[in-house]
Amino acid sequence: MSVNDGPAMTRHFVASEPPMVSTMNELVSGKRKGIFYVLYAVIAAAVFALTMVRSLRPWMTWGLGAIVAIVVVGPLIWLAYVWRRSRQKVLIDVTGRNSLTVNKWPGEAFSLAGALLGPWPTMGVALHLQSDARRFVLGGRDRRIAPSTQLDAPPVAVVDAWLWSAEFDELLAVGDRGESGPTATEPTRCLLYPNPYLAEEFGPFAFREHLRHERSLSRPSWYVDIDGAAVRLVDPGGDALSAAAPRARVTATAVTFQPDSVTSGDGSTYDYPALAGLIVGVSGGQRLTIACIDLAGTRFRFGWRDDAPRLNERPDYVVSGGDWLALVETFRLTLQLEDRAGR
Repeated sequence: MSVNDGPAMTRHFVASEPPMVSTMNELVSGKRKGIFYVLYAVIAAAVFALTMVRSLRPWMTWGLGAIVAIVVVGPLIWLAYVWRRSRQKVLIDVTGRNSLTVNKWPGEAFSLAGALLGPWPTMGVALHLQSDARRFVLGGRDRRIAPSTQLDAPPVAVVDAWLWSAEFDELLAVGDRGESGPTATEPTRCLLYPNPYLAEEFGPFAFREHLRHERSLSRPSWYVDIDGAAVRLVDPGGDALSAAAPRARVTATAVTFQPDSVTSGDGSTYDYPALAGLIVGVSGGQRLTIACIDLAGTRFRFGWRDDAPRLNERPDYVVSGGDWLALVETFRLTLQLEDRAGR
């Protein structure tokens, strides 16, 4: 939300704290995933010591109880903190054309003049601003880009605050920045990232595969450029065109990705949530299975209103909410889509 003070040329924006999905993805991805491996090893060693070392057996009941409490209660406390934080608001003031202040850091002035735009994988884009002593990263959720958009800043998994796309563009305009979204005559470039949930298909001790997969999550696997006439599949490695076809010759099928339920050793069953997806086929290119894993509360943000064929698999690629909506609009599936995001 934004408010205009008029003559003073001061604009007020009400941004949100990072959504739960990006905070959780950051904690369990990249270098941070090593924390979980270390904790797992420490807990396993502690359990082994308590059960196997005779001198420690008097401490076994108390020690195992403490470990169970940490494993069970700790994540619940963290989830409650992340949920509460995600519902808080951040007040941003843009004064003049080059200065931005944030209520979280009174007295700090961030320069819009030297700010850089970069990817916010599976969420949108991020504006990197700098004061004398601090960096502030503002996300543009659902913000689309064109092939000509310059993304000079490195990708970030989580931002300090975010605005919806329209307000994000309004802030850039107040700051006299030229990075608007795609114009009516430009293609929209959709960034296809590896699906982080594919890691569930690796074995628990496939450390190398997990690490390789986590390192790839911040880099697009494909660009899909779409406009009123054609769909183009572009390799991000060198912007090389891999496949192209008129829009009428591109197939897109609405599906629901939902792996079969799994049963654990204690007999309990886990049902994977249904995820709205697309299977896109570009003439001369590969079959693309695409979805958006953005959340609305504790549910996936998007769903199909009508029953769509269910596939016992996970999609290979995920996109931001803005890119997902662009794909759905391109293939005329908007009326079938349910968007649960509150604005």
